[in-house]
Amino acid sequence: MTNDTKTIDDIEIKQEYYEYPNKARSRAYAVYQGIYNRCYKRNKYTNYNDCYDGATICKEWLENPELFIDWYLENYYPVKDEIMVVDKDLFGNGSKEYSPDNCCIVPVTINAMLTNCKKHDNPAHTAAADLPLGVRYNPDTHMYYGEITPFGHDEPAKLEEWNTPGEAFEEYMIIKKADIMVMAVKYKNYISQRVFDALMRYEVRPYIEK
Repeated sequence: MTNDTKTIDDIEIKQEYYEYPNKARSRAYAVYQGIYNRCYKRNKYTNYNDCYDGATICKEWLENPELFIDWYLENYYPVKDEIMVVDKDLFGNGSKEYSPDNCCIVPVTINAMLTNCKKHDNPAHTAAADLPLGVRYNPDTHMYYGEITPFGHDEPAKLEEWNTPGEAFEEYMIIKKADIMVMAVKYKNYISQRVFDALMRYEVRPYIEK
């Protein structure tokens, strides 16, 4: 080695580091922002469904959104070309709080089916507001019937007519539960065993939790 030769340690090079935005974390934060808007900016974002009335975010996620982002990235998985969403109903047992215990990530098709399992308040306070989930009243026959749009269908199917709302709901509940189980089997190879088991034992309730 000659006197003119320098080693890498002899060369003073200052490396500048640039922090590039992580696309996955950016997407996760966008998901968090959407949940936050549904919970706390309902007046501004009026297009959100009434099923988000009273929804909240747990203290740890609310005070530190980075914890939600970490949870989201740890639990995220793709299912074909479907949109994946955060669901709080499958494990929430009626709770309206977004939290690590209540939430899971599922295809939007499953999320929509679970959202449709909740009866929404009727602001007009009509007689229909007192009917169980999925039950309709026929004023011509003065009888009650269930109505369901099965998975993969665009039009609702009218079920049998019954003398009481309770009887109509019992039929609706059986068919709705079967529809959810078919959905679970359809996605069995893509979702976790925990999500699959929860779908198979999901309870269809006649009224929303207060």
